[in-house]
Amino acid sequence: RTRRSGFVQHRESGQDRSPGSDAELMNALHNKRQKAGRTRMSRIERKLDALLSVIGGGDSATADARETP
Repeated sequence: RTRRSGFVQHRESGQDRSPGSDAELMNALHNKRQKAGRTRMSRIERKLDALLSVIGGGDSATADARETP
């Protein structure tokens, strides 16, 4: 087994700490941050899409809003 597969070693040996556990934790945290950033971006993109669709189809949308009391 190589030193790189520290997470597998750690799971198999049942020890609390292994040579790769810290690196694996850092990787997991980094991945979580990246995922959070991605969802945050997609949320903003969704808002932008909604705004753009309202602006893009603005004539009908604003006309409907004006006509309905």
